[in-house]
Amino acid sequence: MNKLLKFTGAALIGVLLQSGASQANVLLNGGFETGNFSGWTVNTGGEGTYPQVVIAYNQGGAYPTGAFGEPIPTAPNGGNYGAYFVSDHTNESISQAISLTQGQSYQVSFEVYSPNNGRR
Repeated sequence: MNKLLKFTGAALIGVLLQSGASQANVLLNGGFETGNFSGWTVNTGGEGTYPQVVIAYNQGGAYPTGAFGEPIPTAPNGGNYGAYFVSDHTNESISQAISLTQGQSYQVSFEVYSPNNGRR
């Protein structure tokens, strides 16, 4: 079953999917620790000016390395980077195909921060 989480305006998201038994990350680059979307399929929804990007927490740089000057606090559960979705006018998404083992439990967590800015 696919579930879609929709946000209006800009949002910063960190995602983690872990196996319950071994606590091993199932997602490749699940916390965007590479500083980019490697391992993810990116759909810009046709947005050519302000597509989603990976930005560092706790800095207030300009887009595309920051959230239009708004400082983004460090995620409560740690991490250095988050996916920043900017456009108010398109359906931007990221996805990743993974293999799960039957009978194994998994833990999914994500954090969402919605800054006061967005596409200008």
